[in-house]
Amino acid sequence: MAEGIVYPEDGINGKNILRSGGVEIQSRPVIYSMRVDIPKGSRVRVIIPVPDDPENTWSYFKYAGMSVGWKHTEIENESGREAHFLADIQGYADLPAYFTGHNSVDIKIFENADEDPSRIKTITW
Repeated sequence: MAEGIVYPEDGINGKNILRSGGVEIQSRPVIYSMRVDIPKGSRVRVIIPVPDDPENTWSYFKYAGMSVGWKHTEIENESGREAHFLADIQGYADLPAYFTGHNSVDIKIFENADEDPSRIKTITW
């Protein structure tokens, strides 16, 4: 991990899905955080695939005031739909996320100017 970038155990909304250790994910109605603490001059990009099956997927609250510090967009490409997030302002970024059904995804985490993921974290629910 890049110096000064911290993935705390918990965020505003619950257990942090980006933290270094494992997270036991439960289906809705449990809410989790996607949290990172960022020093000045640093940035974190996160890419998470969005499964096509609406019964076995994950989602996040896109509404104003619920997402702090993350810029986000969803894109469609040859491998499917992905959610892209960017945090590049000193302080912290936190986003509420939830899971439905059963599935798994690989979260790609890029720190600063890294072209390849700094870390890939598999989340299973």
